[in-house]
Amino acid sequence: MKHLLIFTTLVFSAIFGFAQSVEICNWDYNKKSAVALTFDDWLSTHPTVVVPALQERDMVATFYFIAKDLNASKISQINTAADLGNEIGNHSMTHSSVDSIIAAEARPSKEKLDAALVSQKALTYDYPFGTFSDATIDSVRNAGHIAARGVWPPTNYRYNFASSDNDYYNLRTVGVGGDGVKTTKDFAKYLTKVINGGGFITYLYHGVAKSGDYANIPKDSLYAQLDTLNSLRDKIWITTVANAVKYHREAKCITIAQPDIETPGYYCFSIEDTLPDSIYNQPLTLKVYNEGKTFCEITQNGENCPILYQTIEYVLFRALPDGNISLKYGEWDLNTVNDLSDIATVTVNRHTVSVSTDETSSVAVYSPQGQTIFKHKGSCTYTVPQSGIYIISVNGLTQKFYIH
Repeated sequence: MKHLLIFTTLVFSAIFGFAQSVEICNWDYNKKSAVALTFDDWLSTHPTVVVPALQERDMVATFYFIAKDLNASKISQINTAADLGNEIGNHSMTHSSVDSIIAAEARPSKEKLDAALVSQKALTYDYPFGTFSDATIDSVRNAGHIAARGVWPPTNYRYNFASSDNDYYNLRTVGVGGDGVKTTKDFAKYLTKVINGGGFITYLYHGVAKSGDYANIPKDSLYAQLDTLNSLRDKIWITTVANAVKYHREAKCITIAQPDIETPGYYCFSIEDTLPDSIYNQPLTLKVYNEGKTFCEITQNGENCPILYQTIEYVLFRALPDGNISLKYGEWDLNTVNDLSDIATVTVNRHTVSVSTDETSSVAVYSPQGQTIFKHKGSCTYTVPQSGIYIISVNGLTQKFYIH
């Protein structure tokens, strides 16, 4: 079976009698760039202020924890945060500034955190005081971390931010508070840069809403920054450090193989990476150009892969980095089982959707990527940013609509 390395579009023809091409999108959900918010030291307001603020906005972040601070209460807190999709990363055992101690602590601190975490492992590292050397990188890597974040500001906003393995262990960051970013306007400047560059950046926070904590910022400043980032989620994949690094590493080494035998009524191929499945399980977003045809069902190893977005030109869906993928040709039913006609009247006019319903009804619009992009109480009108399959929700009941 011939394997083709994917760095760009892969075109298949041969046995199918028509051209097909497959792309691995640079970032999940076909976003232009990726951003991870990181919070150091698990300070007292992180579980009480930051985690709820993220949850309210359907966002996640990476929290770096000092292993010596583990106790029953904090173990419960970090597992609660992890259950919400946040990442708990390793911030050393003792927060020493001595390079040799940091290197020696990399493995035992990870082991201690791993034992405390229920739903995940500590996959990324945060150098205390930004102190590291080549020897430290080797120790952090050998301990089982897939990446590490320092404290130096970003200089490369492009997709090739990591051209070598060591680059993943020197992730740059935008400091917030203290000597770093202080205004929402300055915060947004870096978002513009990473969107234009197509790469990945992190932001570094310490204190939030507690005077006396290092580099403290007011609660309202955090909220304004989160809202600014949230307003750009059609262009930015808001994720954790681990998920962004996993996606980037997987996409760089993925291969695609043509099937040996054609299956009538299906377009089939397989994907495979060279990374350990026990760690690298981040779904990738695939774009398959359909040559004017429509796919009604997509599966990977027999499991359904929901269609994120489909036009007459291509279909978007997510799949794990290993397995056989089958796309079934046929008419795609845009409507789910639910019918909103009993509780609302939905009218679609080009890019505008209007919902007429009771003033107490909760209305939401979900993007083709499944993310909340609009919420309202009662009747409303909303203009979507681009054509696609959108989900309209009224009081929890949902229906799909093609808005064009």
